[in-house]
Amino acid sequence: MTRQQIPDYWSPEEALAVYAFIDDLLARIWARYGLCIQELCARDRITQHDHSQPDLLAPDETLPF
Repeated sequence: MTRQQIPDYWSPEEALAVYAFIDDLLARIWARYGLCIQELCARDRITQHDHSQPDLLAPDETLPF
């Protein structure tokens, strides 16, 4: 996905209209696909991070307490 450039010649009114349109679009997308989006994000977090605990002590080392 490429980032689009925002025109620097919009009036404040035009910028607000685009902002309102995008805000409404986001709300409609979330209303329809929010749960699916959350599941995808959760799955990405689970598969991208190593949650294993590193060994703090050597296997034959006695506990210090």
